[in-house]
Amino acid sequence: GVAPEDSDRSQKNAAEGAVFTAAVLPLVHKCNVTAAKIISDEMKFGLYDQGVFPDFAAVKAAFESTYDCLGITCADVGGLSDTGVAAACSKTSPWPDIAGYTPG
Repeated sequence: GVAPEDSDRSQKNAAEGAVFTAAVLPLVHKCNVTAAKIISDEMKFGLYDQGVFPDFAAVKAAFESTYDCLGITCADVGGLSDTGVAAACSKTSPWPDIAGYTPG
């Protein structure tokens, strides 16, 4: 994982990420076993308490690699940068909708 550097890192956020991951991992696994393993290894519950933090870029890329199989697009999901700020899912728009919400 990546060393902690973000003030948004907390035990609560780590637990929420682990629960979300557990909910969608079977769908991701059906689409791409390798992507599911990356996500599982990086987002496993309890890693935060060990001082292990997920590799944002690896998890994001793993999820994105399954979008076609899952029948979703980047526009459906929206974008988020590695700093936690809304970002474009394409190069054309710096502020995309995120689940129906337009930040800004």
